[in-house]
Amino acid sequence: MSGRGSSNTPDVMISYNLGSKEAALKIRDNLQQNGITCWIDVDVEADSYMAGSLQEAIAAAIENCTVFLTCYSEKYSQSKLCEKEAEYANSRKKTIISCNLEADFDPSGTLNTIIGSKLLFNFSGKYPFEKQMEKLIREIRLHLKDNDNQARML
Repeated sequence: MSGRGSSNTPDVMISYNLGSKEAALKIRDNLQQNGITCWIDVDVEADSYMAGSLQEAIAAAIENCTVFLTCYSEKYSQSKLCEKEAEYANSRKKTIISCNLEADFDPSGTLNTIIGSKLLFNFSGKYPFEKQMEKLIREIRLHLKDNDNQARML
């Protein structure tokens, strides 16, 4: 069920490009207000990963999350770091849900290969934010419930 994660085992890891930080934080805030725990790099205190690196913290978040949420835009698709995050989540067989943050942008290349057939929610302003959030929360909760059921079977 949602909200069972912690900072070490978040329900959702949010991947975004700095150009979309405000939108990613708005999505994070709404998820958390609905009991879904999130990991996003801005919440990590610098001293908590000083012994390692931010990349190690990101990798650990991907490994420990149930849902990998891509908040993509053209800048996201051009970022090698964002591409590596999405590739790693895909290789770890994480549930990948995509949030399009930019109107009239369709991903191409590696990003399209990874997220092209995944669940997509449009936060570009084309549809009301609240309606897209409701759908996103519902979808995440379904995956969290499935994950809980699978864990109980093990």
